[in-house]
Formats: sequence, C-alpha cells, structure tokens
Amino acid sequence: MWAETTFGDPRVSEVWRRRFEVVCRQHGASTLVKRHVPKREKSLRHIGQSDNVVFYFCTPDAHVLHLATGFLPADKLLNAAALAERLLRETQLEHESLRQKQVVRDWHVWSSGGKHLLAFQRRCATRREKRTNVANWNAQYVNHVVAAAAEGHVEELRARFANHWPSGVLKRTIPRLGQHGELGTSFAHFILSEIPLVPLDLLDRTCFETVTGLPYLSITARRKALYGWFVTSRRLRKPIMFVIDDQPFEAPLVNELSELLIWQPKNSAVQQRLADFAAVQVTPGELAALIQDAGLAPVTLSRNPRNWLLFDRQGDYIDVVVQEHGPRLLDTMDLACE
Repeated sequence: MWAETTFGDPRVSEVWRRRFEVVCRQHGASTLVKRHVPKREKSLRHIGQSDNVVFYFCTPDAHVLHLATGFLPADKLLNAAALAERLLRETQLEHESLRQKQVVRDWHVWSSGGKHLLAFQRRCATRREKRTNVANWNAQYVNHVVAAAAEGHVEELRARFANHWPSGVLKRTIPRLGQHGELGTSFAHFILSEIPLVPLDLLDRTCFETVTGLPYLSITARRKALYGWFVTSRRLRKPIMFVIDDQPFEAPLVNELSELLIWQPKNSAVQQRLADFAAVQVTPGELAALIQDAGLAPVTLSRNPRNWLLFDRQGDYIDVVVQEHGPRLLDTMDLACE
C-alpha cells in the first residue's frame, strides 16, 4: 500500500521524470517466493517485506550522496531527493575528490549529530582506514561501517522509545523498528558521515541485507548454471522438479551434463518416477533468482522447510507439494509427465 501511495503521487512521478534517472534493481526473494499461512488463507511475505527497499541517490558516476530505507511516504521521499540534489550541486562546485567527499561528510555529520554519532564513530575507529585511502575503501571496512550504523540506529531508537513501552516489548520491537523507513534517517547519516560518496556497488549488498534481512541475490556461477540447466531441461521437454530446502547446503555447480539432487526420496514409487525428471535441489533464494532470470511467475511455498515445485514438459508450472509422503507428490509427478 505504501508503495502504491508513494509512487502514485504525481509529485514523486514528476520529480523522477524531470530530475532523476531512475534505475531499479531487484535483489531480494520476498516478492518472488512467499510463504502461505493456511489458517489465515493468505500469503505471508518474508519478514521485512514492508521495508525491503533501499533508495540510493547518486552522482552520475554512481557514488552515493544520500540513501533512504523502507517504503517512505511521498513527502519524506521528496525530502530525501531534494537533499540529494542539494548535495550534488554543492559537490559540483568543488573540483577535488577529497573536497567533494568533505562536503557530503559534513552535511551528514551535522544531520546525525549528538551522542549516538560519537558512539558510532568510536565503533568505526577500530577499523577506520587512513584518510589518504578514502577513495578506495575496501569491502570489509564498508561492511563494518554499515553494521556499526545499524547498531547505532537501534540504540538511538531504544533511547527514543524507552519511556513508551515496557522493556520486554521494547526488546522485541526495536529490531523491527530499526528497519522501518520513516525511522531510518540516522542510519543513512551515520554511514555517509563515515564513507561519503562511497561507490554504490561497494555499498549495495551489505546495506540491502542489513536493512531488509533478506539474502542479496547476486550473480554467481551457480546462479548462471541453474538458469542454463532450467532452459536446457525445458528445451529437452523433460518435466522439472525443484526440491526447495530452507537449509543452506554445499553443492557443486549444476550444468547440462550433471544434475544435482542431494535430497533423496524415501517413497519407492517416487524414486522410480523421478527417473523421468530433471530434478535439482535449491534454496528459496536460488529459486527466487531463477524465477527472476527465467521470467517465471512468483511462487507461494508452505511454511514447511522443504517443498517440491513441479513443471510439466512444456515448462509450465504445475503445483507445489508440501509433503513427500502420501499420494499427492506422486499424483503431481504423473500430471507433470503427461
């Protein structure tokens, strides 16, 4: 609802159209792989779904001027955009990289302020790189800064709401509030006061995973191989089975000559039918990446840690089965083979 209200606001669309080049990246699994709650008869999205977006406002060469987390109301998003435009103008008045960084750093230091900024700076000081190297921050340092910013923001929220809720409620609620877009401003200011104008590609993954709690669906050799395996299996008109397991597992690369199925069915009839299938075991994140790469429809899984997802010989979706035992998996496999 927030997304529709914010992006449907004519002021936002006008600003995007006239003053920004908008690029969308989809990294998370929650909109592609959901969980079903039968008692409520509706899909339950991944925890953090309402906030699983990060807005980066960048220079033309993709260095971060400002960022905002979560689905913001239109007014707050417009304020963030206006700040980014102001910072861009001010950096363009400077002609040296270090002076441009100092402009961005100074603004975010001034905006965050207070004792929480000092605590954040102390955390960063343990790994802070020399100022002569600010143009080439390493990934470990950036990860440390983001983690310290998240910790500092949570402490700030804890102090802000200490008089509003009992300690037990506060303990449960603060981690969730730490990801909330409308309360996440200091998180951005902390990060960019320490690593101003950081390259987007260096910040994107760790910031996304910290804010959303979702795995970042990066382009890996296994992701490419899974896509190739799926396309080849569909071209060969083989029914396809995905065994979706929540637990990470060590797995070799999948390729056209080698299929992977770490899980092995106990049902002898399923074992026998399985010989007709192209079958592979994946995590929910890997499934989401494949859905994105292959242009498939989003999938709703059960709350069970293991699901069986089947496609027919034409590559059309058949069903998700939630139990290996019983006739349903075998019946669905028969249907996929027709």
